[in-house]
Amino acid sequence: ILQTIDNLEELKFHNKLIIMRRLVTTSGYIASDKSNTTHSEMNMCLNHLRYENPSPYTIGAIFINITNAIRSTEEAKKLEQTLSIPDIICYSKKLSDPVQFQGVLDLLKKVLNLSNTLLLPNDSLQGIANLLTYSNEQAQYFQGLIPLVNGLLNKLLTVIPSSKIEFIFQGNISEGFVKLICKNGSISASLALDKLLLVKNPIKKD
Repeated sequence: ILQTIDNLEELKFHNKLIIMRRLVTTSGYIASDKSNTTHSEMNMCLNHLRYENPSPYTIGAIFINITNAIRSTEEAKKLEQTLSIPDIICYSKKLSDPVQFQGVLDLLKKVLNLSNTLLLPNDSLQGIANLLTYSNEQAQYFQGLIPLVNGLLNKLLTVIPSSKIEFIFQGNISEGFVKLICKNGSISASLALDKLLLVKNPIKKD
């Protein structure tokens, strides 16, 4: 399916958008089938991502396959050895169609943790904030993104160090990111407020 998506991306034909979206969706159905051992396809997906210069729709399908193969914290940590969070964010910048974002949103939610978020460079954190803001805007065209955006947002606000959250709010995307947090409800707002209060009023040691 990945090679088919790549080949079709270069062509012009009637109803191309609909067909490309259906192929990505089909790839997702296959990957999420419990009888399908997506681990056997992990290396193929990673190699395709690195060496085949995949199209945006193919990248979207690859991320769906990879995130469906990750079913534990240990598997998420193992993936980081071959596909880093900055790399994931870099690939996500090539996406534009709402359907393409499903896999990357879920994948980042699975791989983010307290340790790797602490070590992430600021531009990667800004990239996640940008991804969330843009995906939220696209959710008006594809409602399936809403729970994925909310899930990643709450995960980010949970694991991000208070020292780093201030950077995101000071970035160029801060207004849209704040609107997203407010729209997402009290849980997201409380998580963000707690982190910001720690920055403004650090706990004093005796």
